[in-house]
Amino acid sequence: MHLDHVTFAAGPDGLTAATEQIEKLLGASFLDGGAHPRFGTRNMVLPLKNQQYLEIVEVLDHPAAEKAAFGQAVRERTDAGGGWLGWCISVDDIEEVERRIGRHAVPGNRRRPDGFNLEWVQIGTSGMRADPQL
Repeated sequence: MHLDHVTFAAGPDGLTAATEQIEKLLGASFLDGGAHPRFGTRNMVLPLKNQQYLEIVEVLDHPAAEKAAFGQAVRERTDAGGGWLGWCISVDDIEEVERRIGRHAVPGNRRRPDGFNLEWVQIGTSGMRADPQL
């Protein structure tokens, strides 16, 4: 198990404004990460070491954002002014995690601007909304 990425939700001024502000603070440039079609969100990413990254995310005006727990969580955080939203870990065996917490993982994907479709499974977004850790 290892940290994969941390997520920051853009505030009401949007993804571009949040990204520019954080770039100035960190002295680093983010890359367009693309859209999460299943969640109704899009992001900018700052690659770090060991394939880890910092993600800034915004919710889109898209039906998926109203249905998906992640889209709902991003909208709630944005409406509250934006800020740290969550952290994600990567595990070798998601089935073990599913058994331990008694829930099933759901598919996720991000379509990058270069056309590559990054796919994964995730679990715990609803819990993040119910018990925010950041």
